[in-house]
Amino acid sequence: MDFNELIDLEVPGVSGFENSIRSELIVKNLNFSLPDFPHQVKNANITAALEKGDLFLEKAAFGILDSDFLFSGKVQNFPSIFHGEDLRVKADLKASSKQIDLEGMFSHDSTMWKDVISDFEIKLAFESTGKELKDYVHLPKGEFFIDDFHAKLKNYPHAFHDFHADVIIGDNDLAVIDFTGEIDKTDFHFTGKLQNYSKWFQDHPRGKSIFEFDLLSNHLAVSDLLTYAGENYLPADYQNEEVDKLKLKGNLELVFDSAFQSADLWLTHLEGQMKIHPLKLEKFKGRIHYEKDYLTLENFQGSMGISDFEIQLGYAMGEESEINQPKNYFHLTSDRLDLDALMGFDGLDKENKHEDAFNIFEIPFTELDFSASIKKFNYHTFWLDDFLLKGRTNTNHYVYLDTLGLKAADGTLGIKGYFNGSDPNEIYFHSTLVADKLDLDKLLFKFENFGQDYMVNENLQGLVSGTIVSKFLVYPDLTPIIDRSEAKMDLTVYQGRLVNFGPLQAMSDYFKDRNLRNVRFDTLSNTFELKEGILNIPKMNINSSLGFIEVSGKQSLDMKMEYFLRIPLGLVTQVGFRSLFEGKGREEIDPEQEDSIVFRDQNRRVRFVNVTMRGTPDDYEVGLGRDRGN
Repeated sequence: MDFNELIDLEVPGVSGFENSIRSELIVKNLNFSLPDFPHQVKNANITAALEKGDLFLEKAAFGILDSDFLFSGKVQNFPSIFHGEDLRVKADLKASSKQIDLEGMFSHDSTMWKDVISDFEIKLAFESTGKELKDYVHLPKGEFFIDDFHAKLKNYPHAFHDFHADVIIGDNDLAVIDFTGEIDKTDFHFTGKLQNYSKWFQDHPRGKSIFEFDLLSNHLAVSDLLTYAGENYLPADYQNEEVDKLKLKGNLELVFDSAFQSADLWLTHLEGQMKIHPLKLEKFKGRIHYEKDYLTLENFQGSMGISDFEIQLGYAMGEESEINQPKNYFHLTSDRLDLDALMGFDGLDKENKHEDAFNIFEIPFTELDFSASIKKFNYHTFWLDDFLLKGRTNTNHYVYLDTLGLKAADGTLGIKGYFNGSDPNEIYFHSTLVADKLDLDKLLFKFENFGQDYMVNENLQGLVSGTIVSKFLVYPDLTPIIDRSEAKMDLTVYQGRLVNFGPLQAMSDYFKDRNLRNVRFDTLSNTFELKEGILNIPKMNINSSLGFIEVSGKQSLDMKMEYFLRIPLGLVTQVGFRSLFEGKGREEIDPEQEDSIVFRDQNRRVRFVNVTMRGTPDDYEVGLGRDRGN
């Protein structure tokens, strides 16, 4: 090694680099320890040379535990750094490793990120001047490059590859001119600018930092980015979503006053095309503010497909017992919301394991007020109008519906009640429901009984008015379990139909010339009671397409029934007469046939025959008898 070079390194102002020919440093099989680091650096082998003012790192290799490291590189015009000369300095560095075990190396430090990196390789470059590199305050001004980067992580099972970056460091700003790369099949192109970065190096930073960002991606797979250690925290329907032609733009403002004070994320543009949910993202914008452990969303809006929304949110991130803490709230407004498209609804015929659904009552609840105002709302293929919801939750896992109202066609529905989820395995819904000429076809109320799913409108159609007071045991997806629920229903059904109703089909021998698959009636009024899976029906008069009849009895939802019917004797005689002379059988009746409604004449005395019917539609007995309970 040239002695002049050593002198120049140790004593400022003594030159000699320009006269040196070549200086070399060779280290072989060196083991050493570092202060405050518990693991030994082993088998360090270094070969470096200084030649004509350029520093060449031919090789620097060492190991720590099961991790290996290999470096090589070059620094042009190396002496100008020590002299602080305003001359161009360029550094190139290449680093690689088969494995970097951060979990093992930093197991003693709880603040360090823990993972295992494999197949690591990176190529870096930096251009500046000797003066900047010697006399900088926070960061030396210059241009920083990533020419290539590749790595894999243990807890993030995706490959980083084809990374390139160009970063310019100024006096107080840092600009990302171009940052591109791929994570598995996801690609990205990022540009941005960090203003007033110098405060990050202050012991007690003050002032505001602004970070502007602009992200483009031809294809983004959500699972590539948001799955870590096997966990994906997005809703299940969106965990495997993919987005094409993504554009994201905004800025982040951070405010400090000796310590962190607040953050504002301003989203100014977001668009893209989703694949699994074939929705186009457009017109996203809004403000996300965080201050004193309180998160707010202000005018956060956008559109997804034909749906639009605007959200206002306030949520405390700290302890709820804090004094003067603002109240939590969530408010949603929308002109049109297609919930089926947003949730990937597959249809009512799809089988569901209700007990395996996500149970929201298993997660902590907070004190929260919520509301929704939606002009057009699509739920299970039916569009509802003027959907209005106001409610609140508490820490005991109660959800109160103070107001829930909607319009469907010319009818209305209002609900007031609460969910009691204090025991997540026994979720109860107490409610009072008021309907006014609501079309049952629009009321897709689904329930479960003995392992089978049923729809309210499968057998009964028409316009319903009245009140239902109920206590339902529900599954985590809020599907009622009827055999463990109870309800009192004071209802009137107008312009009604009984479609494929089992008890009437069991009476086919009495009405052979009538369509029992589609029985029309004008108005049906009664107070029904549902308890322990049994529907009790007090006596009622029905003017129907079968004739006018009186019905009472009970039926369980597994189709076991006990009905009492009073049929006008004249009707039975007429039916028997037709059966004898027209000879029509049940299979010959047109299922689309609509028979006229026969009304009871209250001014005429009518003689009835009392008929009992017990069993199921497939196995039943019909005989004479009357209902002694009515």
